[in-house]
Amino acid sequence: MDKKEYFEKILDRTAEELVKELFPNGIATQEKIGIRKLLESVVELIMNQERNFFLENDDDNKANGYYERSLNTGSFKLNINVPRDRKGRFRPQILPDPYKRVNEDYINLLMSLVSIRKASAYVVL
Repeated sequence: MDKKEYFEKILDRTAEELVKELFPNGIATQEKIGIRKLLESVVELIMNQERNFFLENDDDNKANGYYERSLNTGSFKLNINVPRDRKGRFRPQILPDPYKRVNEDYINLLMSLVSIRKASAYVVL
């Protein structure tokens, strides 16, 4: 196992433990809605930044709006707007393979983001 895989496993286990600690009785409906909206926003921001970097290196191309897509993340179904480019060359790396709606690595990333966000909220308080 290389260093990257080792770090990812530690991050995954930490995220799982944080979720169990923060939501010992499960997640209420309002919390699910809030987490879903947060995850949708985070994923869309990441994809937009990725497109911006992509277009900086593709001088004869421009942004061309978005298309809607849904992703299943285990507990949540995310409805996201995926950025596109005029030449059809851009595909966000954060998305699972084409025609897949769920990816284990993607679920782990999202849960890590939720855990980090919740943990930072406790530190601020």
